[in-house]
Amino acid sequence: MSRVITLTTDFGSNSGYVAEMKGRLLHARTPFTIVDIAHDLPAHDIRAAAWLVGQACPAFPAGTLHLVVVDPGVGTPRRLVWAEIGGQQFLCPDNGLLSWLLRRQPLTAAGEITVTADAAATFHGRDVLAPAAVRLLDGTPPEALGTTITDLARLPWPEPQKTAAGHAGEVIHVDAFGNLVTNLPAELWPLVAAAGGLRVGGHDLTTLVRTYGDAPSGTPVVLVGSQGFIEAAVVEGRAAARLGAGLGTRVAIAGRYTLRMNPPAPGSRVPPVAPAASTGAASSCADLLADWDRRHVWHAFTQMQEYDPLLIESGQGAWLVDTAGNRYLDGSASMWCNVHGHRHPKLDAALAAQAAKVAHTTNLGLSNPTTVEFARRLVEVAPPGLEKVFFSGDGSSAIEAALKMAFQYWRQAVPPEPDRTRFVAIGEAYHGDTLGAIGVGGVDRFTALFAPLTFAAIRLPSPGGPCPATGRPAPALDEALATLDQTLAAHRGTIAALVMEPLVQMAAGIYVHPSGYLRGVREITARHNVLLILDEVATGFGRTGTLFACEQEDVVPDFLCLAKGLTAGYLPMAATLTTERVWDAFLGPHGDRRTFFHGHTYGGNPLAAAVGLASLDVFREEQVLASLPPKIARLQEHAARLGRLDHVGAVRQCGLVAGLELVADKATGHPYAWQEKRGTRACLAARHHGALLRQLGDVVVLMPPLCVTRDEIDHLAAAAEAGIRAATEA
Repeated sequence: MSRVITLTTDFGSNSGYVAEMKGRLLHARTPFTIVDIAHDLPAHDIRAAAWLVGQACPAFPAGTLHLVVVDPGVGTPRRLVWAEIGGQQFLCPDNGLLSWLLRRQPLTAAGEITVTADAAATFHGRDVLAPAAVRLLDGTPPEALGTTITDLARLPWPEPQKTAAGHAGEVIHVDAFGNLVTNLPAELWPLVAAAGGLRVGGHDLTTLVRTYGDAPSGTPVVLVGSQGFIEAAVVEGRAAARLGAGLGTRVAIAGRYTLRMNPPAPGSRVPPVAPAASTGAASSCADLLADWDRRHVWHAFTQMQEYDPLLIESGQGAWLVDTAGNRYLDGSASMWCNVHGHRHPKLDAALAAQAAKVAHTTNLGLSNPTTVEFARRLVEVAPPGLEKVFFSGDGSSAIEAALKMAFQYWRQAVPPEPDRTRFVAIGEAYHGDTLGAIGVGGVDRFTALFAPLTFAAIRLPSPGGPCPATGRPAPALDEALATLDQTLAAHRGTIAALVMEPLVQMAAGIYVHPSGYLRGVREITARHNVLLILDEVATGFGRTGTLFACEQEDVVPDFLCLAKGLTAGYLPMAATLTTERVWDAFLGPHGDRRTFFHGHTYGGNPLAAAVGLASLDVFREEQVLASLPPKIARLQEHAARLGRLDHVGAVRQCGLVAGLELVADKATGHPYAWQEKRGTRACLAARHHGALLRQLGDVVVLMPPLCVTRDEIDHLAAAAEAGIRAATEA
């Protein structure tokens, strides 16, 4: 019976390495077919390899043997592991890939092959992996290939425990070199750095390194291992023997701990994260880049005279790393757009695969398969009836397109109503910075200067919060809807559309609308034959707890504007979705000039579309929306606790976003003078505690990526608290 072998490597598909591996496999007596899943993977990218193989598994029959060859990097034990997962066999270096595979599928059995010194140089392929594969094909029992890994068979590993003092875990694996692998995930590394070390049994290990070669021989060290967990090791020694530790040995983050589920004790402070040391050429390069940043880059919404450079060099998951090596939790989701985290393997792979085909083709008069497929998928997940998709480049552009479509629609409708030229918007609304978006915007500090350049919308008081200009409180639900009804009646036949953010006005300061407001707006606009434009640029793609905020009140608008999370924060892209009714008004022969004369060079870019498609897959495969309720609840707990701080006057939350409004006097709600920049000071102070936040005036906003864990939400809240205390109690 013929078998199937798959091959996934980080070498070129035509390299001598891969050819020699395939040649050695020919020694097998059993007939087989080789299928190449992928080659040229990024070196050390275990997550990408595991994701690709995991995605491919359902396409192969039981008994398939998957060979995965990804360079595990310096310091990885010289051995192979085999495993049986879901009726298929896997053979790969012991570099963590098996750990990633097991996050999705149950383990049936596992074992290891210890490699001799002579084979160490090429242990992960030609000299060991291929011969082992031949033996498996020819019927050698897997367990005969090496010693059974009893501790791997204990997977899934126990979750680390959280106590008032911090995280505690245990040793879950002792590798062939005596290194101690703990169940503390790599995401906790900033806390280890902040605490100054790791406690293993009765020993405090305080030398933190990136690789085994960063410390002298014989030194006990702590590092993030290639399996994605924090490890304890002894350089050129055996940590298990040196520390008297083994499976089940308790470990804990040493020193003071920055994450707390409960409020800090009165008078206590969350300790800051010490900046990473930087020396030599790396420091000089970072300094030069910072100087160029000051001199040449004009940053958005930033007073450049006061700007202090912070250059983010890399990211992983919900974390960002600057050029000095400091790690920060991405508490603003990189300006409200990151969804699944940075460097998600599926999104990275989709981007690379599309780039290998074509990076960009115009959407003016022709199309691209990826863009077409993305449009179809958006129609499938959007509220019913929104079947037409117009692509543009950013949220403001999506709003501009909707405004112009609505205006032109009424001139070409049957019968036409050319007097419908005005727009209604909500007080304190923000819809972008281009001129049309400014016209319907209501955040005066952003838009007032440019008012003479654009039109004035009819403004309704926001039901989500007080009017900053007058201090007038937000109207109650019935009052707000009655005002809308009266306004549309008073301007009968002249209003083209109403534009609003559903459920929550983000840039207003996280102004949350009362339940039923959106539903009421839809009913009233429909009754007055006024088009409804919903701006879901910031609320869309899970931020409020559902894929689109309008789903929560069963509302279907005439226009749905999307951006930010549309590509999970990877690439700029926006979309304006609309109905058959609107579309039909633009159809006709060329001579009728009914065409929508509007577009952007990069509208429908296939790279962005590819990532957007992959993001929708991640939503489904990782059950992102189903994972949100406990995270939202954890954020709610922290928001309520932070609301009890002396200078937090209001807390507003909707889904996985919360706003903490800082005030000079909590009893009266009297604000700080805007010149004091208390919100800015709080966010800058939070950086010293391992989090990047963004303020809206004196409102500190917590808006992490949806992939954030509850522990990371704890960290974010602790950093926010430390920042707020620093800005208000000094």
